[in-house]
Amino acid sequence: MKKRSKRGLCLGLIFTLMLSGTSCGKEEIVVDDYGGESVVETDSSESASDEKSDGRSLTEFFGERITDNESFNLDGISVSCDINYKVPEADQIYVYEGDFVKNDSDIEKQIVNSFFGGTEKNLEEIRYENDSDYIPLLYKYRSILRDQESDITPYSDSSFTPELFQEYVSVIDSSFDKVYKWVDEVAYSIHMYEGEYNGNRYGMIYSYDVANSKRNIFISPISMAEYFPDSDTKTLFVVEQDSESESDNICTMSEDDIKNEAGDVLEKLGLKSNDIVLTYNPNMAIPDIVSGVRTNMSEQYGDDVTYTQIPKLVFTDSDTFYAFQELSSKNPLNHILNFSVLKEQQSSQAGQAGSGEVNFKENGYAVFLCADPFSDNVTPQHVSTFNRGSIYYTDKGLFSVDISLVTEIDNVVEDVQLISFDNVKESLKVAMKNDS
Repeated sequence: MKKRSKRGLCLGLIFTLMLSGTSCGKEEIVVDDYGGESVVETDSSESASDEKSDGRSLTEFFGERITDNESFNLDGISVSCDINYKVPEADQIYVYEGDFVKNDSDIEKQIVNSFFGGTEKNLEEIRYENDSDYIPLLYKYRSILRDQESDITPYSDSSFTPELFQEYVSVIDSSFDKVYKWVDEVAYSIHMYEGEYNGNRYGMIYSYDVANSKRNIFISPISMAEYFPDSDTKTLFVVEQDSESESDNICTMSEDDIKNEAGDVLEKLGLKSNDIVLTYNPNMAIPDIVSGVRTNMSEQYGDDVTYTQIPKLVFTDSDTFYAFQELSSKNPLNHILNFSVLKEQQSSQAGQAGSGEVNFKENGYAVFLCADPFSDNVTPQHVSTFNRGSIYYTDKGLFSVDISLVTEIDNVVEDVQLISFDNVKESLKVAMKNDS
């Protein structure tokens, strides 16, 4: 399979490490406020991170943008970098010291028990049962398999055939005959649980990607018919706060209530306080463009877009294709941030006429996980290099959680001294060489 090493992680974030060093003599991950990350071994006598900054803000020191294009050779490997980075407005910078999340069965048991409160049971397998049960869980499981398949067989490889691609993007309906089981492979594991939380039944997919040291946790209602007994809810859209959907939001939770409850849920799922920062930026949602289940439609609008209002949830009784047509006719395309398929839908939609009136109901809000070392400056393409995810709430409380965790923060060093960009490049080369 295609192995991603710690060096690969550094390459993915190259030249974003705008800091002077670590503050202890051991191997660790060091992450700065920009999202730069390295794995280095340092001696406290050589570290400059205890030095204070000279008082200049980041933009005063680096300018508004950092651009660079350089190629260099590292142990016989040619590395090419193309940097165009928007420097955030900040008066100082912090260094975060931590480690990659581990694949630990005891941690998994603790997380599962903490969330379900002892009501959990293992789901040995999931399959299509009816038009309402397990549908988001089936899509998520398939998405995890697709990600693993793309690691083993890149899309450019001739063995990744159109038939295989279609297998990963087709609508899940009564013809879907796959049975997804609890698995423990060398490269990854996928475990499934079912239990109660606040009086509702939820399913959890807990998976671990060994190559990327990444833990994924997905939580969704087992049955949409149980969660929404009074409506036939097929599709969920996440939209901008000022979007038009012809209904008032029936969820009365305040933004503070949602953030507080989301923080409590994330703590149950094993995150420490330093790892929990909630944002309204939908770019922090986990992208899943290939499967079409959860597509972030705002990526095309660049990194200068800011999100200051909490996004809202809009549910509909219509299939995704028709609902999206109707919703986009009332709103700019970039107001529609994400969508999720909740129940069985038509297997072929393009080109068909609409099937009657599309009814929308605003019910709830979305917040997104962005670990403290990473600002909203992070671009959505960095799929596997930082903690990210989404948490949705409705008038019934928690609706869903979809998070991806790579790092855990152990210590924070405040107001460290900045170094020049040229010195950053040389320091990063040394760190990458030491990691080889």
